[in-house]
Amino acid sequence: MDVGLLYDASYHKAVIAGYPVISEGGQRQFYIVIAGQVDAYSRAAVRVASFAAGGAFGLHAFFCGEDDTTYIAAKDSVLFVVPERRFEELASAHPRVLYGLLEDAYAKLGVPTQDSKQLLVINEKAGQLAVVAGELGKIETEQPAEPMETVLLLGKAAADIGAFKEETFKVVDTTDAQPPVEKSSVLPLREPNTGNALPSIFPKGHKSYPGVIRPEYKKFLFAKEIVCPNCGKTFKSQKVFMSKLVTAKPMRFDLRQYYEGFQMEWYEVVTCPSCYFSALINLFTEPKNLSRSVIRGDLINTSNEMALDFEAERDIDFVLASHYLALSCSRAFMNYRQINAKLWSNISWMYEDVEDTEMAAFAARKAAEANEIMYLESSLNPAQEQMVSLAVAGMLYRAGEAQQARKWLFQVKNNMMGKRLYVDLADDLMDILRSEMATNQIG
Repeated sequence: MDVGLLYDASYHKAVIAGYPVISEGGQRQFYIVIAGQVDAYSRAAVRVASFAAGGAFGLHAFFCGEDDTTYIAAKDSVLFVVPERRFEELASAHPRVLYGLLEDAYAKLGVPTQDSKQLLVINEKAGQLAVVAGELGKIETEQPAEPMETVLLLGKAAADIGAFKEETFKVVDTTDAQPPVEKSSVLPLREPNTGNALPSIFPKGHKSYPGVIRPEYKKFLFAKEIVCPNCGKTFKSQKVFMSKLVTAKPMRFDLRQYYEGFQMEWYEVVTCPSCYFSALINLFTEPKNLSRSVIRGDLINTSNEMALDFEAERDIDFVLASHYLALSCSRAFMNYRQINAKLWSNISWMYEDVEDTEMAAFAARKAAEANEIMYLESSLNPAQEQMVSLAVAGMLYRAGEAQQARKWLFQVKNNMMGKRLYVDLADDLMDILRSEMATNQIG
């Protein structure tokens, strides 16, 4: 079977050890294990099968609509999820895919291949494919006395890919005797011996910050259905009730805005669960011209290097990953300069919140560079020039480059056609610089 075809019709799902595999929205779907292990349990809570890398499960429910089996991740696992709607599109164009699934299933159970052929009815005129479930319903009626290892395999190609991922993806074995381990919603799939197990979208020095969540933010959110401008698939995301936000304190000199009990950076970027395309939310709801071909290869590579758990509680790792994905996707837009400036600013502020001063300074330097490029290469009005100059100054200061920050602050203050707000913020930073200089001289 051509696993590449299934890749196009599926999306990644990460499941933490001990958690059940739950289908979304009540729709039919089946699963392929990329890494980890999933165990199947009967209604009597007896383990009846195990699916390692390359194994497929949920086929009986997918084709017949009935399955009393419960599937639980025995290890931290990453799965391909193939929903009914996407599989129907795939099967219409590639009927051999469905035949391969049935052939593999029946071959494992000792049923002659020619019998499985009788299960296919192809309506060539409509270009659709229907499954006559008949004998297929008998596949899982006889449960083995002992657990089976990888009951259904999707051919050698899938097994080889899965085996490679299984070797290179490090999972955490948990036992009843061990205390619970904080989990991250970002699961790396890269080969550890490459020198950097983190996905390549992350810069050197980036770390994982598991357990940093903000469940109190939910009261500021509402669900919204969004169409991905890259792959065209519809999914649900979270938008912010702007009317519920109350300013907590004045804007900071680097243009960071604080709200009571909420920070916008956590929900300003949206990631498509199907193709991992990521962007500021307004680029989803108000789509611009998008050069999809520019980012296609990067998105495929990234999805092979990491998996995001969209069902878990949103944590800082997920938010940072979404921002770095958005940076890799920004070059598909004409206004990438403004996008990059905003994204790097957010990233720096989030590193600041987890007290990673080194990475906060690194991202602040990137934000200053992005804002400087925007200042030099974009057509800005006086107020915009003033605002961008202040952003450069504020980020340079946070990157530890106070002298360079001063030059940009003078540009803010000398802009006669700008806004008083930005002059006041520039004065705030000037006061900080004078105070630090005086302290250093006294010391």
